[in-house]
Amino acid sequence: MPLLQRDLLFRRSCPSRYEPTPEQVSEYAQWLGIDAQKDQELLWIAQAGLKDTLPEHWKPCKTPSDEVGFNQIYYFNFKTGESTWDHPCDKYWRNVLAEERARAEVRSPWSSCPNMTKQLTRPAVRAKLLVS
Repeated sequence: MPLLQRDLLFRRSCPSRYEPTPEQVSEYAQWLGIDAQKDQELLWIAQAGLKDTLPEHWKPCKTPSDEVGFNQIYYFNFKTGESTWDHPCDKYWRNVLAEERARAEVRSPWSSCPNMTKQLTRPAVRAKLLVS
C-alpha cells in the first residue's frame, strides 16, 4: 500500500500531531508535479498539503475490500453527497504550486532563455539595454 494511503486517515483526522515522513512528502510532491530534487524550494507546498485538514462536512472513507483485501480511500461530503478520490484540498495546493511557479518566473524572466542570460552578462549588451 502506498505511504500516503497507509497514513491517510490519521493525517487527515489529527493534522496537529501528524508529521509526514520525507518519503511521504516526496511522493505527494511528485503527485502534485514537483520534482523533489530540482524544486526543493517548493517542497513546503507538499508538506503543507499533507497536513491540511478536510473542509467541513468531508470525511475520508474506505471502499469495501477487493478480492485481495485492498481498500481504497475516497472522500465523501455528508452534506452534499459529493464524493471524490482526491482530497478536496488537493486542487488548492496545485493552484498554490502554479502561483509559486509563476512568481519564480516573474523574478527570473530569462530563466527559460539560457542564451539570453549569457548575452545579458556581457557589458556592451547590458549597457545598450539600459540606454534603450
